[in-house]
Amino acid sequence: MVLYKRKQVTFIPPPAIPSDLSTQVWFIPQTKEWFITYDEYLARMDYYHKRKFVCEITGNSCLTFFEAYESELKEIKGVESNFPESLREHILRFLQFNRITRLDQLVDKVYSVFKNDYFPGETIFIKGIEDSKEQQQQQLQSQSTPPTSTSSSSSSSKQRGIIREKVQYGQSNQTKYLVVRLNDMQQAIVTNDNISRDRNHFTKWLIKTFIKLTMSRSHKVGAPWVVKDKYAKKYGIPQVYPEDLRHYADSTPTGEILYVTEKKKRRVPIKEDTHEPSATPVPEKRKKQIKTATPTVEVSTPTPAVVPFRKKFPTHYLPEKLQKELELEELKEQPSFGLSSLQPTKRNIVDDLQLRFDLQNSKPLPRQLHLPPNAQSLNNSLIEKYADQDIPNTSEIFRLSTNAISSIQDALQSWIFINIYHKVLNLDTFTFDDFIYCMGWNWEQYDELGRCELLDEIWCACLSAIVSNELPTRKEQRQAEDDGEIFGLNVQLPPKKGDESEDVTGSETDDEDKLLKDEPETDEEDTENGVVETKEVVIVKDQDEDNDEDEEENEADNEEEPEEEAPEYITSEGSDTDDSTPHNAYICMNYRNIPWHERLRKRNFKDGNWQCILLGVLSLVEHVPHYKTIIEQAYLKLAPKEKPATSSTVVNQFYQELDIDLKLQILNILIDLIITSPLVRNYIDDCLEQSSQLRRMRLDNIKDYKANLEIAQKANQFICNALNPGEEDKKPRLNYQNLEMTEAEQQKAEKDKEFAEQCEARKQALIKLNQIKKEKHSIEQKLTELDCQRVKLLGKDRLFNRYWWFENNGLPNLHAGNNDDDDDNDDDDEKEKDKEDVEDDDEKDEVSDETYLMGRLWVQGPSNDDLRIRYNSNFEESEKFNQELRRKEFDFTHKPEENGIKQEIKQEPVDEKKSQIREMDFIPISPAYKSTVQTIHHIEITQHEVHKNSDIVIDHEGSLVSPLALLTPFERKIIEELPDPLINGTNWRYYDHPEDIVKILSWLNPWGKRESALRKELTLVKDVVISNIEARRKALWMDGTPAEEDEIENNINKLKTKREKLIKGEDEDEIEETDDDVVVGAKRNLRRKQTPRKRQKVVTLEDALQFGNEEEITSMVEKLDSELAEKRQDRDLNRVVEWVNSIALDSFGKSLYEGGDKYKSSKTRKVTRKKL
Repeated sequence: MVLYKRKQVTFIPPPAIPSDLSTQVWFIPQTKEWFITYDEYLARMDYYHKRKFVCEITGNSCLTFFEAYESELKEIKGVESNFPESLREHILRFLQFNRITRLDQLVDKVYSVFKNDYFPGETIFIKGIEDSKEQQQQQLQSQSTPPTSTSSSSSSSKQRGIIREKVQYGQSNQTKYLVVRLNDMQQAIVTNDNISRDRNHFTKWLIKTFIKLTMSRSHKVGAPWVVKDKYAKKYGIPQVYPEDLRHYADSTPTGEILYVTEKKKRRVPIKEDTHEPSATPVPEKRKKQIKTATPTVEVSTPTPAVVPFRKKFPTHYLPEKLQKELELEELKEQPSFGLSSLQPTKRNIVDDLQLRFDLQNSKPLPRQLHLPPNAQSLNNSLIEKYADQDIPNTSEIFRLSTNAISSIQDALQSWIFINIYHKVLNLDTFTFDDFIYCMGWNWEQYDELGRCELLDEIWCACLSAIVSNELPTRKEQRQAEDDGEIFGLNVQLPPKKGDESEDVTGSETDDEDKLLKDEPETDEEDTENGVVETKEVVIVKDQDEDNDEDEEENEADNEEEPEEEAPEYITSEGSDTDDSTPHNAYICMNYRNIPWHERLRKRNFKDGNWQCILLGVLSLVEHVPHYKTIIEQAYLKLAPKEKPATSSTVVNQFYQELDIDLKLQILNILIDLIITSPLVRNYIDDCLEQSSQLRRMRLDNIKDYKANLEIAQKANQFICNALNPGEEDKKPRLNYQNLEMTEAEQQKAEKDKEFAEQCEARKQALIKLNQIKKEKHSIEQKLTELDCQRVKLLGKDRLFNRYWWFENNGLPNLHAGNNDDDDDNDDDDEKEKDKEDVEDDDEKDEVSDETYLMGRLWVQGPSNDDLRIRYNSNFEESEKFNQELRRKEFDFTHKPEENGIKQEIKQEPVDEKKSQIREMDFIPISPAYKSTVQTIHHIEITQHEVHKNSDIVIDHEGSLVSPLALLTPFERKIIEELPDPLINGTNWRYYDHPEDIVKILSWLNPWGKRESALRKELTLVKDVVISNIEARRKALWMDGTPAEEDEIENNINKLKTKREKLIKGEDEDEIEETDDDVVVGAKRNLRRKQTPRKRQKVVTLEDALQFGNEEEITSMVEKLDSELAEKRQDRDLNRVVEWVNSIALDSFGKSLYEGGDKYKSSKTRKVTRKKL
């Protein structure tokens, strides 16, 4: 049967037959459901098309109902056609009420029991039985001639037969069977040695499928396997539960079809106040509980200071129906406590858009990812270049003018993929902050500091995964050239138009692509967005002598064998040097007549070679429409027509002309190719296999934990009963950390041998328990890291924004999972917990700099499906809003007289004691946003209110005045998320402050379906998210200042204080000097004038504080300000420069850029050939 979230699917019961039999109905053939209204039919089909169904037999998940249904039908047909019918009854009798819980162990048990046991009616193979005539002929031949191989082979030939019955059941002797040969119906009595089954009809996979098809188990621990009713009746299996298993009967699925049943709502009777004493008085203790109980739902109380605000602006709005019931209840003199304490459940939560909202309790505004300083510097230089042209390139100026990264989705997908599969790429992990900064490495940085190792290693690692490092023989090389292929190509190329031979593989690639590109849940239209710019770094210096040797080898090889370029990848137009091609990309990729794939195969990356190789890789997919625009821009910028076609030109152009958005888009093309490579698929298979082993270890771990826990608890009970006789009914608390005996226990153990044995048993059990906990923690971490197939979505909020925490799975595990299955953790001592907390705090300081890779909670706009279904729109229409907003922001930026400062709306905390209502202030919102909203959606944002078509929607207090139904989902998003709404999937924002995570959890409404699920998932990972955010903030000094910078700031403050005193004329030294001049005689004054002191030059800070004047102090302040700004800018730089590829260094002894992954010498290959 098909499962939905691991539970049996329940069907809608058939409605009453309409009186008019000609009424049109809608029918679902697979489920036999039918509906009278089309809306009910659509709602049910939407449910069946969710990818949350599971095929129970195969275990495949993320399927629609119909896919899972077809999968089960296919498996059932396989069982019906292959699994022996005669075996089924006997296996079912063996399995009925079997208590082996693990399915794999049960399959092994069935296979071992029935492997050599046969039953009447089975079709088997018989060997060693021959007819009498053949035997006589063979006896005559054996007397005259020696035996031949033909006779022996005929005696061992297999023939089909049927088992009639078992004729002997021996315990010590082998069981004998009466068999009939099918070709001549001859009978014989044989043993197991003479018969066998068809290998394809009795396999562990068929046994497992048969068990899943015919058996079921209760969800309770220790429940037995039970045959489903359908098969129990068919094969006559007894269904009476044994006495010790009857408590599992009610919870065991029977396999029958389940229908949705409407449960009657509980009605809370409201009793009128009759002023009569109750017949059953309420106990005093119960009265106190009722008085002190705090209802979950915020209901108005007689407190005049709080009611006006909380009633008008509740923390969470309730469903309209429930709200009306509460309002009616409040009118009663004695309201019912049961209704007001109602909790959000699956029955009473509603769609999020049906709940009201206000702007008093708005969610914290997420932040936008801005350009790093080096990328911003490059963009400014490019803008100046385009502005100085005879015809200014306004489109590029507009694109580069924004301070935010536009290709965030490409950046996230590339970073996630590289870090998840970093072992496959031979690359060490790196943080997202370092990734963004290194992608903006510019020429000035390279000229001063040299190349960026992180940047080079990322590109070289991705390029190395595309072509293997195995060197072909001459025969293999000629064969590849004749076929128009590249030897050792590891990726599946998208098919060209008209190439039907690759259609099948292309569809496979698309499926794999979908599985992995769900990591940041990509939207294909992302590349149509505005692009963000980055700085580039130039690498033109000589790096190593090995590179020259490689070049010489390549050139020598090229001279020996005539060069033959693959015409499939390099067109005739590309090889020409005339004006037909606006770039030199095809020449540069084969610089010095060496094919780019030869350089890549030999891992020759130095001196701009990897940039030339990059051009060659891009030429493989230049025919793909989605990549075409990006690749053409890369060709024009990396290999312009007006510059020499050399590797130096390509590397200079890469760092001088290629902005950060284009770099990220190009890198993402490489990632799309690598996704289809066998390297990734093999790694996924290995991870799945390791995960299966770890899950089995986890089950064994849990069993050992429970067994040792039981031993420790029994021993602890015995010890406490012996020390405190008469308190046998009390259950003592087990302390997991105190392994040694107390003084009282030691005294008792010296006298009582049995008591000492119990103490030792408890100690050994506790030691094992602590060891098992550590093992379990390690297993959970490994399982999380091995879960690399797709990134998990936390959930969606009311406006369909998607929340991602990318460190949740797949990435190298730097945090502990919160998946404790221990049932007795509540027995831990509070003192023990406090002690553990102290130890954890001590360890945090040591590893805080290594406990994050992302350190952000990301929020993405609605998906294309949500735009189409929920917003009645599409990506193109939604993108018009983003483009219009960018254009107007650009226009307002270049018109200072009309420019408004875009700020966040101040979210002042509400003081519940004073019950203050914050007045809305929309003045800080940028004029560009106000103008865009009014132009497209006819929504006017005034100083304190929001209007739609001249009607007030949001009043000055932030309250929703108009009916909720009058606002479309888009209009609600624009109002509720102002001033920075997430319009579609290309819009990404993030939270990077612990307080924001707490506020988000408080803002999410548990009475909405989507936010209820998101709130649950975010609560599970809240502690780890906050710890990672704090680790990032500490590593980047976001909440503090390094000691050196702090000292500089203090010195600046001292100098400023000194300068203020000089300006005011309050310097003490000058005042004392003036007094001395009055007392001293005239001769001394004359002597001073004749021989004035030479003023000392201000050099150090102490000099400036001691005798510096105003100009000197000002100069010193400016110098220190410049030094402070430089140190702050160097924070990101230092982290990136200090990164090293430790995996490559440990594996190869040098980095990938230096050819660490290069194929070793050919000596090993020659030896191998000789052996072969």
